[in-house]
Amino acid sequence: MAAHPEGTRMKEISFTLLGIPLLFRTNSGYLAEFLPSFLGAADMQRDPLPGATIAALRLPESALDHPEDPEKVMPFLARAVHRIAVALNSRFLFLHACGIVFNKRAFLFCGRSESGKTTLAMMAQILGYEVLGEDMVAVEWEAGMVYPLSIPFRPRPFTRKLVSRWAQRSGAGEIGFPHRPRACPEGRPLDTVYLQGIGSRSRLEALLKSSFGRPDIPDSDLLLQAARAVRKCRIISCDKVNIDPDIQNSELAAVFRSWAASGLKIPPAAIFGPR
Repeated sequence: MAAHPEGTRMKEISFTLLGIPLLFRTNSGYLAEFLPSFLGAADMQRDPLPGATIAALRLPESALDHPEDPEKVMPFLARAVHRIAVALNSRFLFLHACGIVFNKRAFLFCGRSESGKTTLAMMAQILGYEVLGEDMVAVEWEAGMVYPLSIPFRPRPFTRKLVSRWAQRSGAGEIGFPHRPRACPEGRPLDTVYLQGIGSRSRLEALLKSSFGRPDIPDSDLLLQAARAVRKCRIISCDKVNIDPDIQNSELAAVFRSWAASGLKIPPAAIFGPR
């Protein structure tokens, strides 16, 4: 079988992410166009930006047969993010986490897929709280600051149905994208990290498992960075998000706001834990 024409050379796209110029190389034109907007990057252009950090990903030829089909390219999006996480690791730790702002401070919820991060983020946004991300955030590990990545929400069917019902009941407008904070472009200080469903693992080990860039970044480096990132914040173990789908919107809103007013010290049973 002849090689796909897109596979004969690498495409290049330059953009700025988290204030750092990047040059991303890939043999997928679709991925090159899609990735910067997916990450909420700025200054997208064809010419390399001065002093750009380089990240690259070559897709197999089978993924290039239908370059406009997101289903063919999306499985490789995580690999692209992985490469960028590695490229920016000297300053940033990319965490598989939901990020919400309360009183101008960042609260992160780290957990595996289906632990409720998207549900929690979308609920917070409907109730008017600032959301830094529903699945991934960037932590400047030396400074302990959290930065948003304007990645669109990707709720599963159950979450989509549940959140749509909340939005209708609350009269919320269009939802779906985390808001990049404008009043605080330097990021939000990390206050608390919630580790969801970690079982018998240690807290740092659980945080390590939530980091993008493994195994290309040594675990010893990630552990050191994670330890520095959380040295001034609380780390709390909690259950997965598990909300009764029949709970009234007003009741749920009251629980969430009461929890926020308490400084998010004790995860409420109405939102977390067995049902």
